[in-house]
Amino acid sequence: MNANVAHRMMPESSEREIFSYSGAVSASIVGATGESLRARLAALNVESHRARKIFSSFVELAYNIIHHGEPEGARDVKIVRCGAIEVWQEDQRYHLRSRSLISAVNAPPIEQRLAALRDLTPEQIRFEFRLRLTNLQYTEDASPTGGAGLGLLTIARNAVEPIDFELMPVPSHDGRLQLTIHTVVQ
Repeated sequence: MNANVAHRMMPESSEREIFSYSGAVSASIVGATGESLRARLAALNVESHRARKIFSSFVELAYNIIHHGEPEGARDVKIVRCGAIEVWQEDQRYHLRSRSLISAVNAPPIEQRLAALRDLTPEQIRFEFRLRLTNLQYTEDASPTGGAGLGLLTIARNAVEPIDFELMPVPSHDGRLQLTIHTVVQ
C-alpha cells in the first residue's frame, strides 16, 4: 500500500469523507495521523464528545493493525505493518473502517472476540470495560500480544451499533486474510 493521507469532500452524495490513510502503520505514524484527524475534526466543528470517541476509536483501530497485522511482502516481523483507515460522515453518524492483513493462524481468536463483542449489550460492554480496566490483567480472551483486550472494548463502547467485521481470503497473500472492521460513532 502507498502512504496517502487525504482530506476531501464528496459533494455528490450524503457522505463526507473526513480522513483517509493507507500505508505503513507504526506508533509514530499513529501519532502523526491522529493529530491530523484531530485537526480535521476541529476544523469541521465536530462536538468535543464525538471528536473524542472518533479519535479514540481511530487510535484503537490503528493499534489493532500494529498488534495483529501481517506485513505486506516479506514476513519479517521487523517490517512495519500496513493497513488503511477511513473516517467519513453520513448524516449525524461518523463511520470508521480499518483494513489490514492478518495471519490465518491468528484469525480465529480475533474473530471470536469480535463476534462476542457484537453480541454484548451496551451495558455489558461498559461492565466488561470497567472490569478489565480495574484488573488490567491478561485474560483468556485477551490479545495474543498480551494486552488486556481494552482496544476492541473501547471501540465497542464508543459505537452506536455493533461492530461489523469481515475476514476474507486474499489469494495474492498466501496464508493471510484481510480483516475489515467497521464501527459507527454518533
